[in-house]
Amino acid sequence: MSFEGFRVQFESFDPDTGVVHVTSAVGSFSAVWADDREPKPGDWSYIEFDTDPTCVWGVDVVEVSPDEPDRITEDAEGWWFVGKILGIEPDSDSYFDGGRFISEVDLEDGIFTLRLGPHMSGLLAAEGLPRDAAGRHVRVRQTRVHLYPQ
Repeated sequence: MSFEGFRVQFESFDPDTGVVHVTSAVGSFSAVWADDREPKPGDWSYIEFDTDPTCVWGVDVVEVSPDEPDRITEDAEGWWFVGKILGIEPDSDSYFDGGRFISEVDLEDGIFTLRLGPHMSGLLAAEGLPRDAAGRHVRVRQTRVHLYPQ
């Protein structure tokens, strides 16, 4: 998963475990740092995520209230990405906030675009992705997250 415009600030890094703790506009969390360059506390970087390959709709991807803020959190079960599923319109091939549909190709593959905050969006995959998923506010669970510099 790659989130465009996803900027983090490094809070700490443990070279023995490779785990980095970061702060972003949508939350603070820890993950494995998957790069040879050691991040320094206080520095910032645009990052990409490497996550579980496929979620299951209704298990790992659940609908939440639109009032729940976009964010990333972590707990004993893994990481939670909360955001809005973007859609397209019939004459468009770009996903956006007001789009009402998911393309047939993406539906077949279970691919959806999740918006986190006002400027970040990324691709995820879910088995059982419903045709009317665009516009839903969801919480997506991931059990493995590695971070890379963008």
